[in-house]
Amino acid sequence: GHAKRMLFTVFQEARENNWRYVLLDVRVSNAAVSLYQNLGFRTLIVRKDFYDTQVEDAYFMQLELVEFDFERHYLALVNSHRINQSNHNIQQESLSVG
Repeated sequence: GHAKRMLFTVFQEARENNWRYVLLDVRVSNAAVSLYQNLGFRTLIVRKDFYDTQVEDAYFMQLELVEFDFERHYLALVNSHRINQSNHNIQQESLSVG
């Protein structure tokens, strides 16, 4: 939830400043790769041995902001937050009852 909100804010500001793309490097083993792919990032190249410490390849990824569906992703983010909050409230209620 927090990572998506942060990225969404970056995307909005980038778009407001007329950026066409958002670029990033990420370790190939990083769990965030699937998040980036779900948001529409595509891998441009694999950078071999990109990281010095714990030598590892990196994906060089790009998101085209003109193709990013802000409304769809924003609604999914809001709904996800509501579901998480609802689950949290249910857990709190069951703790206080038990």
